[in-house]
Amino acid sequence: MLQLHRKIIAMTLADKTNDFMTQALNLAAAAAAAGEVPVGAVITNPQGEILATAENRMRRDANALAHAEVLAIQSALAVTGESRLIGCDLWVTLEPCAMCAGAIAHARLRRL
Repeated sequence: MLQLHRKIIAMTLADKTNDFMTQALNLAAAAAAAGEVPVGAVITNPQGEILATAENRMRRDANALAHAEVLAIQSALAVTGESRLIGCDLWVTLEPCAMCAGAIAHARLRRL
């Protein structure tokens, strides 16, 4: 019975992972359609619920810091009211740049 329970949990996580990555890919496509670098980011809490989503907005906002990862972190922090995102996960469509990697480390995200 325990074996079956583990399989169900693993399948549920895999389904959610696909959903989160699909959402991040859709955000990246929207960014590309707007003339941005195609990056999308989704942040989930430890329960697997979406806290924040973002896409690159550097050109639209005329802001070199408006990367999807940073915008998603800022939004998730506003939602939680915390200064860190301990236990939260980030789903992003490509490897973060050095600036975003630093923001991810400072936010204490659990998993990338």
